[in-house]
Formats: sequence, structure tokens, C-alpha cells
Amino acid sequence: MAAMDPEAGRYVRALLDAHDEAFRALRAAGEAMNRAIEGMGAANKAHGGRSRQPSPRNRAAIDLLQHLRRNGG
Repeated sequence: MAAMDPEAGRYVRALLDAHDEAFRALRAAGEAMNRAIEGMGAANKAHGGRSRQPSPRNRAAIDLLQHLRRNGG
């Protein structure tokens, strides 16, 4: 097998190094996206738990409207 030209070897090495770096960056981005998705899921779950219960402000507004309706307001 013939020896590779040193300059060609440097180009191949640079290409493979860039390829490895791109995959590391993609892996890091994927991990960051997974953490963001987990955070969004937790936020959605927390919001969903609160939205099932009427807020005190909404309950007070409904009570006021019912009071006004009963008293001709």
C-alpha cells in the first residue's frame, strides 16, 4: 500500500476532526433540547394542575355576577 501524501493526510485529518466536532455539537444540542422538553412538560403539568381549580378571582367574579343577576343588577 502506498503512503498517503502528508498534505492529503492533513486534509483528511481536518475533515474527520470537523466531523467529530459537528457530532459533539449535535449531541450537546440534542441533550439541551431534551432538558428543555422535560422542563416544558413539568411546566405544563404544573399549569394543568392549577387550571383544574378555579382561581379565587374567577370564583369571586362568578359569585358577584350571580349576586347581581339575582338582585336585578
